[in-house]
Amino acid sequence: MTYPLYGIPEAECFEWADADAPTRVSFLCEFYPLFEKDDAGNTAWHPAMERLAARYGEHAAFRDALNGRLHIGAWSGSLVPYLEAYFIPLETWYSHRISQLSIWAKEMRRALDASIAWEKKIEGEDSDS
Repeated sequence: MTYPLYGIPEAECFEWADADAPTRVSFLCEFYPLFEKDDAGNTAWHPAMERLAARYGEHAAFRDALNGRLHIGAWSGSLVPYLEAYFIPLETWYSHRISQLSIWAKEMRRALDASIAWEKKIEGEDSDS
């Protein structure tokens, strides 16, 4: 997979974003790789996203942009497995050194739990028809 910012040294991306992080960090978040699979086949934060989060996680603009990336576009079948794939990455940030990111991860997990409960209810209603 290639990324739009591929080939631009990360230091240059950070230097550019640092000039106005509250405004620019969301742009980087949109183009950095989000996840990868770990050795056990679980979804994990991509190391590049981990570095971005460590540098800019205290900025609300970063967390808002990341929130926007955690939405499923197209899928088939139940939405639940797609949402559950986010559990492990979010849980790894529950004790993140940046408290705002830790709080964000916990809030996102609660929102996912609510979405999953809603999806299961809808799926149950569909199967009753």
